[in-house]
Amino acid sequence: MLSQDSDYAVFAQYTSKHFKNSINSIDCDSVEKNFVLGTTDEGYYFIYSTYKALCKYCCHTKRKTVLTDARWKKNDLQTFATSSLDGNLRIYDLLSPKEPTHEYGSGSQIHGISFNYKSPIVACAQNDGMTRLYDLRQKVNLNALDTDFEDSINVVEWSPASEYSIVCGDSAGRLCYFDIRQMKEVYEFRWWKMEIDDDDDSFAHENEIIGLTYSKNGRTIHTLDKDGVIRLWDADSGLTQMIEYKLDSPPNRARRYGICMLGNDLAVPERNSINVITRRQKMLGHMQDVNAVVETLDGVASVGMDKNLLVWRKKDEMMIENDVSDWSD
Repeated sequence: MLSQDSDYAVFAQYTSKHFKNSINSIDCDSVEKNFVLGTTDEGYYFIYSTYKALCKYCCHTKRKTVLTDARWKKNDLQTFATSSLDGNLRIYDLLSPKEPTHEYGSGSQIHGISFNYKSPIVACAQNDGMTRLYDLRQKVNLNALDTDFEDSINVVEWSPASEYSIVCGDSAGRLCYFDIRQMKEVYEFRWWKMEIDDDDDSFAHENEIIGLTYSKNGRTIHTLDKDGVIRLWDADSGLTQMIEYKLDSPPNRARRYGICMLGNDLAVPERNSINVITRRQKMLGHMQDVNAVVETLDGVASVGMDKNLLVWRKKDEMMIENDVSDWSD
């Protein structure tokens, strides 16, 4: 895949002496689109202001576990959640971020989470093949979405267009759609299915799905598999768009990758760079593999195996000023 110079450059950088391995995930709040939430292999979670280039909080779960994902509650700058390989979904309040306000034990490793856009409901992608739903207004899980398969669910996302629609991808390459009003009915996206009545039995991917994102309007879905294949889907019809891209360098790990839309452009981690697929641009700044990327108000934020959070801004909007990297503890 041809590439050209990126429109973005590194504006700020953050790391901590506590981070011994990788930063796994990243999310940006939907209110100000300024506060970035991240998690690490050692059980640390942090909140960083991209506007002030300053870490606001860096806390530990006080348990030896790998934090796999972190998400802000939609339209809320106070509540956030983390998931972990110890099977716990932890809910936090920004007023007291060092201790969770509640913990939900799922009984299985959680690989990824997603907040509903309208309701305080969290979906958890689990190792046992389940996608569990937790309503923060209740103290127990709301329900479990069963695909009828035992393969691990790697990624899950709520639709920004419907509070009832949820999509998840598993380790066998299946992409499944649920309408939570019809819990027992699951729809599978199939790569060669181009019409509603097709009896095609292909999977969405030939390898496990490790990345998933909706377009801004919720009309389309992009998926990434372990082979580095990216595919486009019609979220309304549930049919393939027969559009795919192939990364030059397939992902190095089987765990979840954070991919996102930058406006109408898809941004995907590719080794130590961020590949803006539709623009054929690569953002170079990390020293090791990038694990996740997210859009912010005035740019992009990314995290990786080099234990760094990088804040990116468009080159033509950056002012030349003193270094604003944060090396705080």
